[in-house]
Amino acid sequence: MGSTREPSWGAGRISAAVAFIGARLRADFADTGLPRIDFRNDPSWAADGHAPHTGTHGWQLPSDVIVQCGGHEFPLGLEHGVESACAAAADALQDDVIGRSGQPWPELRSADGVFVGVLEPRLQPGGLAHWRLHDEPFCAVGHLAGAVAAAGLAIVPVKHGTAAGG
Repeated sequence: MGSTREPSWGAGRISAAVAFIGARLRADFADTGLPRIDFRNDPSWAADGHAPHTGTHGWQLPSDVIVQCGGHEFPLGLEHGVESACAAAADALQDDVIGRSGQPWPELRSADGVFVGVLEPRLQPGGLAHWRLHDEPFCAVGHLAGAVAAAGLAIVPVKHGTAAGG
C-alpha cells in the first residue's frame, strides 16, 4: 500500500494500452492518407534478449508491440509508458505524413486562411502525449480534430501522394 511503483505488464494491460493508443492515433491521423495503423506482437524486435513468445495467447512483454502502418514498422516503446509510447508513435507517423505528402502536417490556418503554425507531438512533463503549437500544449493526442474545431481553426488538407514515392 502507498507504493508508486509501476504496475506489472500482463497481457490484459498490454492489450488495453495498445487499444487506447491505437484509438488515439487513428483519430488524429484519420484524414492524412496513411494506411491503417495496426499493431502486432513480434518479440524479435525486442532488445532485451528474452525468449521469443511462441504461443498465440496475446502479448507477452510491452517491448513486443510493433506499430504497422503501410510498409513502415517500428517498436511502440510501450515499456517506457503509455503516454511516452503514444507521443513517440505520433511523432513517427507525423514524419510519415510529411514524407508522403511533401508538406508540413498538421498545419493550422485561421478561419480567414492565415497561417497559425504546425503542431508537433510531444510528451508533456508529467506524462501526457500532446500536440504543441508555438512550444505550448494545444491538445492531447487523440483529440486533434475536436480541439482544432473548438479553436476556430482548420488543418490544411493533406495532398495525397505528391512526394517522391507517393
